[in-house]
Amino acid sequence: VELSFNLIFDDSMGGSTYNKWNINADTKFRGHDLYLGLYYCSVAKAALVDSYATIDPHYFDNLNDNSGITEIEFGAKGDLGNNGYWSYDLGAVYQINKNFAQKDEDPTQYKDEKGWMLHGAINWDSKEQWAMKVAYTMVEEETYMRDISFDERYNDGIESPLEDIMRGGNFDNNYAFGDMANSYIITNIQDVKVQLEYRPSKTSKHYFRLAYDMVKNKNNDYASNYFYGGDDASDKADVINAEYRYRIAENTRIRLGYTDFKFGS
Repeated sequence: VELSFNLIFDDSMGGSTYNKWNINADTKFRGHDLYLGLYYCSVAKAALVDSYATIDPHYFDNLNDNSGITEIEFGAKGDLGNNGYWSYDLGAVYQINKNFAQKDEDPTQYKDEKGWMLHGAINWDSKEQWAMKVAYTMVEEETYMRDISFDERYNDGIESPLEDIMRGGNFDNNYAFGDMANSYIITNIQDVKVQLEYRPSKTSKHYFRLAYDMVKNKNNDYASNYFYGGDDASDKADVINAEYRYRIAENTRIRLGYTDFKFGS
C-alpha cells in the first residue's frame, strides 16, 4: 500500500483561500488498481462574506463557523478478461457539505448537504490504432463537483470525466452563494459519453479523437445546472468534440479542435 499526505492551498471559493487536507492510499489486488482518498477543508464564515460582498452582508449571519467540506473518494481500474482489449474505470465520491445550505422552512438557518458523484467507463483498445469507450458520470443535486481540474489532457495528464462538456457549456448552477454560478461547479447532472480515438502508435505524430456527450439534469425538480442557449434555459444538451493533434517534437504539438454544444428543448 502506498500512502500520501497532502495539504492543498485552494482559492476556488470565490477568491478566498483555505487549506484542504488530504490523505490517499493506493494498492494493487490481483492486477487491479485500487485507491481511497479522504479530503477535508473548513470554510470560515468571514471568508464567504468577503468573497460575496455583492450580496446582502447579513446573508451569512447564521452560518456556523464550523462549516466545511468532507469528501471520501474511492475507485478501481483494471482489465476485463485475459485478452487485454477490454478494461474498466470506476470511481465514486461521497461529499458532505456541513452547514452549507439554507433550510427551506427557515432560511436564516443552515443545514448539511450530502450526496454522491459516480463515474464508470468500459474501454476497448485494439493495441494498434483504435480505442473506444462508453462512460457514465452522475453528480447528485446536493453535491458540488468543484474540486476537479477539468482539463489536464493537454498537459499529458489524466482525462477527466467532464472536460468536454465544460469546454463548450454554459451552466447556470443556481448556487446558493450567487457568484458561484459563474464558476466551474457542476451539480445535478448526468452524462453518457461515447468516444473514439485513433492512435497509430506511441511514436506516431498523428492523433485524432471524436467524442459525443448526452447531458441532462438528473433531477428536473431541482432548479440548478440548467444549460443556457441564448435567453432560453434547457435541461439537456448534446455535445460533440473533435480534435486532431500533430506532434512536431517530443514536447511540442499542434492541436486543432472543434466543439458543438447543442441545447435541447
